[in-house]
Amino acid sequence: MRKTLVVALVASLFGACSPTPAATPETALPTQARSPAAEASSGPPSAEPSPSAIPLLSDDELADVSLEDVDITAVCDQDPSDAYMDGEKSTVDCFDGLQLGYRALRTTLAAVDRLYLHRQTCAAIPCTSEELAEVTVIGWSGTFPYSVFINWTAHSITVPQAGATTSWPAATSSARPAVERITIDGAPKEIQSREPFPYCGLATPVGLTTDKPGDFERHVQINRCFMDGVLDRRPVEMVLITDVTEEPVVLRFGGHGFVTRYMLEGEGATRAWYRHHAAALILGISVLSNLDGLFDRTELE
Repeated sequence: MRKTLVVALVASLFGACSPTPAATPETALPTQARSPAAEASSGPPSAEPSPSAIPLLSDDELADVSLEDVDITAVCDQDPSDAYMDGEKSTVDCFDGLQLGYRALRTTLAAVDRLYLHRQTCAAIPCTSEELAEVTVIGWSGTFPYSVFINWTAHSITVPQAGATTSWPAATSSARPAVERITIDGAPKEIQSREPFPYCGLATPVGLTTDKPGDFERHVQINRCFMDGVLDRRPVEMVLITDVTEEPVVLRFGGHGFVTRYMLEGEGATRAWYRHHAAALILGISVLSNLDGLFDRTELE
């Protein structure tokens, strides 16, 4: 997605999920003062510990687990600097932050159903380097949240704490699209015979000279529909035509776990359909460009 589109819409699209400037940080780390903006509405009651009282985990204490081996729905806040051309970027990558947080959470929890990487609300824009190095990873075991605080610069992570300073991101709409399975010409059997899901629509490239009135708004609406399905944890599908290859890409979410991507790759005789799984989805404007932690690349016959 082009930077001009991000600048134009990031403030309005998924505003509830992305960090926005505030007077005080929502979350801080053991070495700094912490002033939560709100307590999570669900989860066991727990006293707010003094930041300096939260113990840290060493690398040797982290659980030997991987997000690629489990069926978890995982999302991340968008980097708060994405809307600013010259803004410094976060040092905490979505997938890497989730993976580290998951390993820490599993030192306390036997299983995790959902993961959310929450980026600290910046006191002003542009964000400081310190703010961009700090995230909270929240994991849910059933309805109960547990949190760990990460400082990427200091290479520190806390032991899991019961409760959370923020809740699971809310969908922008509860509307559900009609169930449909569109035909993808030339696609292999796995795609042609896939289970019909609620279908958000066909998103075409935007920002080109061939745009028609309403194309951009429809593109945004389709991507928002898909992200709402992930946040509500219900099956959803969208198809998009890329502006590079002008070939269809099929994106599917089964209601829990990974987002699945089907797309053509390669050139000439080696060109084929492949299936990927994405361990995480960044809550931005474009679903395709915000898939993170792609793995399990499989050629389809």
